[in-house]
Amino acid sequence: MKVVLRDGLDYFNLDRAWDSLLAPLELGNLAGHKVLLKPNLMLAVDPEAATCTHPLFVISLAQYLIERGAQVSVGDSSGALGLTSAGAQRIGLLRGLAQVGASFVDFDHCPVELVPLDGAVLREVPLPRPLLEADLRINVPKLKSHTLVGLSCAVKNAMGCLPGAVKPLFHARFGASMDRLCAMLADICRAADFDCHVVDAVVVRQGGGSQSGTPRRLGLALAGRDPVAIDATAAGLAGWSIDDVPTIRAAQAAGLGSPEVVEPYEPIDPPLQRAGSDLKRNRLIGRLSYTLRGRAVRPIILRQPEAAKLEGIIEICPWNALVGPPLRIVRRRCWGCLTCAALAPSGCIGLEVLRPLRAAFAKRSQGLAPNGKLPQP
Repeated sequence: MKVVLRDGLDYFNLDRAWDSLLAPLELGNLAGHKVLLKPNLMLAVDPEAATCTHPLFVISLAQYLIERGAQVSVGDSSGALGLTSAGAQRIGLLRGLAQVGASFVDFDHCPVELVPLDGAVLREVPLPRPLLEADLRINVPKLKSHTLVGLSCAVKNAMGCLPGAVKPLFHARFGASMDRLCAMLADICRAADFDCHVVDAVVVRQGGGSQSGTPRRLGLALAGRDPVAIDATAAGLAGWSIDDVPTIRAAQAAGLGSPEVVEPYEPIDPPLQRAGSDLKRNRLIGRLSYTLRGRAVRPIILRQPEAAKLEGIIEICPWNALVGPPLRIVRRRCWGCLTCAALAPSGCIGLEVLRPLRAAFAKRSQGLAPNGKLPQP
């Protein structure tokens, strides 16, 4: 069986589902293994809005794995650039993880490595080192309708592995058409190389726009090793065909799996409502929108470091955008991963939001940066 499904769930009875969901995946003895969970923490919104993987879903899964001896961390990079940790704190995820003995990894605040890839679109993928160093990588997406690719599930959730502004800038550069966008997402999913996928479909989001929609309770969770089969199953459950979700064919072409579902599940009735159209589907509007979003936040030099520390700071950037002496940033090389501000000695490198874009940034930050400014180290 490629995909395991359990129903009748809510966020307070998940502990009874994990054995039956994960045992068929044959993950082996987890004792002493480093396990990284990658949820969808797109924005710091009310968990009941079903925009993100519910924190109770993540915490319960983390606790189950910890009880079996695993060392669990949870990591993501949100759409509110530089505010992933703040968002996780607001929705109660950080507190809940601490209570069960798991840690949180902000992908915007850790070392980045360029992973070589012979992909359909990408030749290298910047990924956070904690993801690459994990013994077991578990993708934990939220099932929801999506304005660009129809359905967001296993393949689409890999986008959050890209740190900081790399996400919107990759959208702008490589997402010029639907085919290229989906091929890029498949490339990222392939580079992330998840061992399995556990989908939060307890409450899903349907209809609406890119940041809105209506929550709908399904009471479901899905698990499997094949992201293509996972997404094909999700599409079938939604009452859609796999051709309604272009990431499925792209991921199949990338060799990530097969959309064939061994055990068909009865679709929900009525079918999941599709998200509304998005202006970013227009090639020019999309490129401009994502470019502006990606350039809204950028690192700046606040002070020159001690000479003995300069070489170490320069080595932080995988794109060689940090040079010196004196320490400076080569803007044309910078992809805005934002990690230099977190990893450089305190006070050397900060983050700024470009003044013309502060109002838009403040809105997207969901109140985490009400004046459109970010705190400096």
